[in-house]
Amino acid sequence: MKKILFVCLGNICRSPAAEAIFNALVKKNGLENRFSCDSSGTLRKSIAIPAEERMVSAAKRRNIFITHSSRLTQRQDFEKFDYIVAMDDNNVENLEKIKGEFLGKAKILKMAQFLENKDVCVPDPYCGDIEDFEYALDLLEIGCKNLLEYLRNL
Repeated sequence: MKKILFVCLGNICRSPAAEAIFNALVKKNGLENRFSCDSSGTLRKSIAIPAEERMVSAAKRRNIFITHSSRLTQRQDFEKFDYIVAMDDNNVENLEKIKGEFLGKAKILKMAQFLENKDVCVPDPYCGDIEDFEYALDLLEIGCKNLLEYLRNL
């Protein structure tokens, strides 16, 4: 079983959406025995907060159901998970700080690696409007589909 952790700043927009999308793809493809995932954030004040309502609503219109409450990324996550997928470069930097000298097995990946334009990150829609949430979901649907194909072929 491959374990994937999706990470963004507050764990209330992008990473819980990625978790829900990836879980739906896993279920649709009958791969529940091969993959499991979770999500977390690197912002210390985002613990046990429900997902951002605008993201939940935008996702629901696409039949994606987000039920996650935020949690903080921990050093132990680098041992528990095989892959940690960061939504942008700032998340990668934060993950490196959390990891420190710890030699966990998890490999850090960027969601951008799985997008058509690999220079594009998944921007944080929190301070934006509904179009920003829709755009983030567009990218996450593509990225999660390509990530699943990548992981299936390993």
